[in-house]
Amino acid sequence: MCSLRWLSVLLGALALAASERPVRADASPTPEPALRQAPLLTLSPGRVQLTFRLEAALARRFDGEVLGSARISARAASLYPVGAAASRCYAARIAPGPMRAGRRYTVRLFLSATDQTPLELVVPLRRARRGDAHGARLGC
Repeated sequence: MCSLRWLSVLLGALALAASERPVRADASPTPEPALRQAPLLTLSPGRVQLTFRLEAALARRFDGEVLGSARISARAASLYPVGAAASRCYAARIAPGPMRAGRRYTVRLFLSATDQTPLELVVPLRRARRGDAHGARLGC
């Protein structure tokens, strides 16, 4: 009986502490990330990589992972930063499967955790050149 009383006191204290967080009155909406230039879809042995550059950096999760994802030819991929931190370049990789260089594939970019309408593009798949893994052609 005593442990139930302490549990209820603890839960009440946690609820009170959670409700007393300060609300920022000057919170302005963050700008929507926009593509700076056309994305690059490259084919290397064993992988297809989508690389793109944005006007603004993407938000991050509590553990540092990028909040966002991509769908390349209907296959999901996580985003990760490439190049210098100030370059705002990101990439996503998938296994190539039946994809071939020279064809165009649909790419959907979800640029936030709550993005319901992705940025949808049709991008040609090209063979990878030196530096493409680091976004050299995009200036990353």
